[in-house]
Amino acid sequence: MRVLLTGATGFVGGYACSEILAKGWELRVLVRKNSGNLEVLPEKAEKCFGGLKFESESETAKILRGVDAVIHNGYCHDIDELVDPLGFFENNVRGTFRFIEFSRRQGVKQFVFVSSKAAYGSAPAGKITDEAAVCRPDGEYGAYKAAIDAYVYAMAKELNFNICSLRLGWVYGIFRDYRRMAFYKETKQITENSRAVKLEGSFDLVNALDAAKAMVFVLGNKNVKGEIYNVLNDKSTTALSMGKYVKELCGSKSRLTGATASSSRTGNEKFRKLGFKFSNTEGVREYLSRLVGLAGQH
Repeated sequence: MRVLLTGATGFVGGYACSEILAKGWELRVLVRKNSGNLEVLPEKAEKCFGGLKFESESETAKILRGVDAVIHNGYCHDIDELVDPLGFFENNVRGTFRFIEFSRRQGVKQFVFVSSKAAYGSAPAGKITDEAAVCRPDGEYGAYKAAIDAYVYAMAKELNFNICSLRLGWVYGIFRDYRRMAFYKETKQITENSRAVKLEGSFDLVNALDAAKAMVFVLGNKNVKGEIYNVLNDKSTTALSMGKYVKELCGSKSRLTGATASSSRTGNEKFRKLGFKFSNTEGVREYLSRLVGLAGQH
């Protein structure tokens, strides 16, 4: 199988590259020539250069030649949606739709759209959100994801195209830029014995490795056609509980404060029924352990 991956030089993309190659599949990546991170790509990856607007069907056809499956993990973030909402819509919503349709026309067997729980927007406290919930995104990024998700079932039903969507939770994991890693700043404060560290919020987390595995997990499965799946841990994790674990690991004397009120939770039962297992609390704790080590080095 030959898989085309977008967003390969990004956070989750790096994990996805490894998972695809571990399957023994051929990997083709679509990257920008001026990307400053080309050196992070695996040597075995076949590089195609281009953007994510997909304005030309003939140029897109060259990128898709011989491809069996597409994982669309990247998006155009060069345009600020608050400054240029029309540009953001053109590049992402219309660009992604063109990519999906061109892929279908070129005979790609399966298309996986990497979405986000941002498509749901904010939910009332205590409510469990599943894939059937009405989407009320709070921003244009979430609206973009929800807009493409809305086409998934329609294209599968009307055009018999094997397309599905994975709505990722708040992704955490080890990244080459430690300053961009989730909860690094808070971990650094705790390890340095900051007098008071305020930790608030509850998060639907997903390990970056779990996210990458999920992308690979659905490939070749015809039963996922037209489906949208939430991809995140079984339970929400509070910032305060994460902070307490970090404090326990490093013996910090910091005083942790923060609200522990109930929050909304996004369910993952539909994806688990496919047989997928999440790393859950064990994954979060392993990550925090590594964060403590990194915080001590920088």
